[in-house]
Amino acid sequence: MSGVGEKLREQRIKLGLTLQEVEEKTKIRRFYIEAMENEDYKSLPGKVYIIGFLRSYCKILKINPNEIIDEFNTSWPDTDNVTNYVKEAALREKKAPKINFNYSKMLRFGILILAIVVLLGVNKLWNKPMLVPPPQDPIITQPNDNNGEETPGETGDDPAVEPEPVYTGVNIEVIPVRGDCWLEVTIDNEIVFSGILRQGEDKLAFQSENEIHIRFGNAGAVDIVYNGKLLEPIGNMGDVVRKTFAVDE
Repeated sequence: MSGVGEKLREQRIKLGLTLQEVEEKTKIRRFYIEAMENEDYKSLPGKVYIIGFLRSYCKILKINPNEIIDEFNTSWPDTDNVTNYVKEAALREKKAPKINFNYSKMLRFGILILAIVVLLGVNKLWNKPMLVPPPQDPIITQPNDNNGEETPGETGDDPAVEPEPVYTGVNIEVIPVRGDCWLEVTIDNEIVFSGILRQGEDKLAFQSENEIHIRFGNAGAVDIVYNGKLLEPIGNMGDVVRKTFAVDE
């Protein structure tokens, strides 16, 4: 019986796809694709990310990802609760159960609360005592003994407004707001960070004069700030996305 890697390779060859074409379609590095076909899982970042890679690869190959993932889980014992993760992901894909609300009772309750608020407001206004302002003393203008010189604090200048920060080059902040995300950050052809950014941890900041290349293992889990500006999401939960941030983006 052929294994997971052999099935992937046979289907890719059957569809006439090269490793380069698969890399362009899935945004998964060719190194990782070859590792999956050779079942060299130790060269991949982690079991959760392997499952994400398999899903993306199966989608391109037009085969059922659940069968491939089940076979993969059988060959790799579940040591990091990935089975629960897959089951929860499958349940999220199903239609959420319909919840019936008693709108009639809710409407009556809302009207009752609104009526109580209105009555309390009317009662407060009705019983509010009328306030008569006290008589004011006449204003006496004192002569100015400063011979026309302005005293400190008498000028009409507004307080100084702090200028907005000025960014040079490329400044990227990655914030894990919706889940964990594996990152690989390359600056000037050098990998400066490779690891998992956990939800709840502090943001990571990177700076370059020209451009920054980042690979996201779970693109929907993070927010990205480019030179002080929050960008639109670059992917959904579980998506593997490779993004280049340049100076004139």
